[in-house]
Amino acid sequence: MTAVKERRPVAVVTGGAKGIGAAICDALIADGYWVAAVDIATTAKQDHLEGYVADISDLAALIATLEKIEAEHGLVRVLVNNAGILSSKTLFELTPETFDRTVAINLRPVIFASQHVARRLIAEDRPGSIVNVASSAGRFGSIWPDYGTSKAGVIGATLSLAKALADKQIRVNAVAPGQVVTDMNAEMSPEQRAINSARIGMKRPADPSEIADVVAFLAGDRASFVTGSVVDANGGRF
Repeated sequence: MTAVKERRPVAVVTGGAKGIGAAICDALIADGYWVAAVDIATTAKQDHLEGYVADISDLAALIATLEKIEAEHGLVRVLVNNAGILSSKTLFELTPETFDRTVAINLRPVIFASQHVARRLIAEDRPGSIVNVASSAGRFGSIWPDYGTSKAGVIGATLSLAKALADKQIRVNAVAPGQVVTDMNAEMSPEQRAINSARIGMKRPADPSEIADVVAFLAGDRASFVTGSVVDANGGRF
């Protein structure tokens, strides 16, 4: 008799094409998930992963993409809201348009992707997990007000979503990385990277896999009684 392959639970990672997002995809695959990487860029193909191209600042396109994933692969059990942009506009350079663009990518999709996935889980009476990638900038502030504000909003959204969904057995947590070796980090000036590194107790930036491992823990059953938590994965910012 031929053994029937068990279907992997479905996880969605926004911003999954590279950097922290790609590392999160790898960690979730290693933990037994089938992963949909939603990104404005094309995602490299691999086993148990499929890329979906979408601009998540367009909420209609984001929801349509989630519906397509569900139609093709089944109920989304884990959502990782990871996608984000780094604005490098100081207070007096900032415009309303720049601010709105940052919030449209870093914060709004966290609420509305979570709303969609939670509705489907509740309708099927299934538990689930949502993990949001925030930032130390949301904890300590940033010289770029729109970025820091958007990431503080992600932390606030995490706490509010956790309260709204706890009795539905849908857990919501966040990870707040510090400096991480990614393309986004490379956009900073060498001087700013040096300032950030000096604030880290461990005196080095994180590898994306170190953040991904925290996300995978929060997403999975090992964190079955953890919700409304924000884990600082920043190497010790004192």
